[in-house]
Amino acid sequence: MRVTVLIPTYNRAKYVCHAIDSILRQTYSGISIYVYDDGSSDQTDKAISKYGDKITYFRDTTNRGVSYARNFLISQTKTEIAAFQDSDDLSNIHRIALQVEYIKKGYHLCATGKKWFNDGESVNISEDPMDVNQKDRTAPASMMFKMDGVLEFDLQKSGGGEDVEWRRRMTHKFGEYKAIKKVLYYIREHKHRIGYWKRGRYVDKDWVARMKAYRDFSRGSAQHGR
Repeated sequence: MRVTVLIPTYNRAKYVCHAIDSILRQTYSGISIYVYDDGSSDQTDKAISKYGDKITYFRDTTNRGVSYARNFLISQTKTEIAAFQDSDDLSNIHRIALQVEYIKKGYHLCATGKKWFNDGESVNISEDPMDVNQKDRTAPASMMFKMDGVLEFDLQKSGGGEDVEWRRRMTHKFGEYKAIKKVLYYIREHKHRIGYWKRGRYVDKDWVARMKAYRDFSRGSAQHGR
């Protein structure tokens, strides 16, 4: 059962190779890697060029946002299963293999525990997966999912939190996702990070309000059978 790992990137020349390498080192062998360069203006294309046919690389000349990038990658995927990987983060080498086990058991969605690390800090991606700190929970960016019936990302949400909103709609459609309570995904903390979630706290009140409104709508829809 092959898995396509989808990596959207934008001006991540400093980090993207670390993300790709963490996928190339996976213990699971049936992996294809798709990278979409969303109009980078740094040396991202040059950094990625060394991989040749080890990855499939798509490059746009216009920056369209991460939601568009993820939708494009999903549209190109030919395998039954796909998984996300942010281009500034890392995956434990056992991540994909463990997630595939749960997808085979019938789960439509599967995410893993996460751990934050500081830019420049060394991370041992070969370590035995540790139990997740309950406070940290799972990483939306670690989601693996079946392609059958997959939903698109909302193009109006592309500045952070779009993966959480997408996950809410996917779980509303397919049921709760499997959360692996092991640290298999490492989130890099750096000043150019996209998003509204920083080290366990929301930093944008408008985004929190949008998520609350969507959650309330979803609950109302479920209660009324919509």
